[in-house]
Amino acid sequence: MISLQSDIDRLFLGRTDMIKAQYHDLNEKEFKICNMSHFDLSRQEEADFMHCSVYGMDKYRWKLCGKMTKTDNKTM
Repeated sequence: MISLQSDIDRLFLGRTDMIKAQYHDLNEKEFKICNMSHFDLSRQEEADFMHCSVYGMDKYRWKLCGKMTKTDNKTM
């Protein structure tokens, strides 16, 4: 079975390495959400992929956005 990360690596060279290098403190779920944001998926499609509700997905994205903003502020 091919993973989402390996598919993205083949399609967009260096994307996953760039994300991991810049945001090294992301957990696996946050990393998947970050990768999915690159595609034109609806909120429902993202929630289905992550096996959660749309509301749950919104919460994950909100927390991820806050975590990424903190990391960006540290590097500036």
